[in-house]
Amino acid sequence: MRRSQLIDGAAGTLVAVLLATIPHYAGAQQTPAQCRSQCQVDFRDCFQSPGSNYCQRQRDACLARCGTVSPPPLLYTLECAENYPSGVSDLPNSCDNTDNLDTELTGWQGWHEFAYFQECDAWPQHWMEDDRPGGGLDNMWVDNPVDLAVWSGHGTEAPSEPDGSWSMFFGCSHNGTEQATSPDEIHLGEVGTDPFGGDGRAKFVIMDASCSAVLGEIDAVWINGAGQGGIMMRAHQGLAFKDSPNDSDDRLQEFVDELREDDVSNKQAWLDKGELCVAFWCWNSPLIMSFDQTESLARDRQNFESLSRGRIGNQPPSFDGFFVWNYVDNGDC
Repeated sequence: MRRSQLIDGAAGTLVAVLLATIPHYAGAQQTPAQCRSQCQVDFRDCFQSPGSNYCQRQRDACLARCGTVSPPPLLYTLECAENYPSGVSDLPNSCDNTDNLDTELTGWQGWHEFAYFQECDAWPQHWMEDDRPGGGLDNMWVDNPVDLAVWSGHGTEAPSEPDGSWSMFFGCSHNGTEQATSPDEIHLGEVGTDPFGGDGRAKFVIMDASCSAVLGEIDAVWINGAGQGGIMMRAHQGLAFKDSPNDSDDRLQEFVDELREDDVSNKQAWLDKGELCVAFWCWNSPLIMSFDQTESLARDRQNFESLSRGRIGNQPPSFDGFFVWNYVDNGDC
């Protein structure tokens, strides 16, 4: 069982969380030819009859990672919602936010869009763990084969925070629900012998949504869940908010623009561009967290890693390790 221990909980400072040991997984190395053969096995139907857009994307992504494209592409999935049911405030800039991110990110450092779902095409099930009771589709859209998963839309706020859970809130109901909830349903980046099937790939998760990283429930929502992990399984970094950010049309674009122009870390760019200041007044409380095998490595990842290809670190070698996080404190949920 995964357990957590707060090492330093002072407001605004770096916090580290130690997790109990889970068996180490070492992935087998393949030659490009072996890799392509495995793609033909894994996506046999897509090679024989690649009729669906999903099939073609999965097949091509698999082949690209075998070295048929050099270097392999970095893939991302974007989802957003602006229009919500009666009684829930609309977010008229939410999909502009991801539109502008798409424009800024695609083609830079080998990043390419894998999928982009807006409004009623964005489903809660896309974010739900496939290896859980009732199933989900995360292994097809946001956790495999992509490296970055982004949500821009509503997040839930409990009457009294923290309450130990958080949900992505979609604009349309699909199969009877308009929410995907952590820790019960969202688990990204698990590999090998990790819980929940080990079929994840996501390195970076952006939740541009209200209350997505409330202090006091980060362990439950992002790290530990009910003992088997939260949103971040073996993903590198999670970028979120500990309050309700403004409905921006360019926050995500500005984040990537700072990475491109200034060659800074995700940490610096997210804390810079997640916060909104006018004169002497500031809003938004962005938070970024990183995971690695040791506290030192987690801190290094937090201070250095970037979406820039040359600054993306290696995958944490095990599910056991440390989380660290930083935030800007302009209020809470």
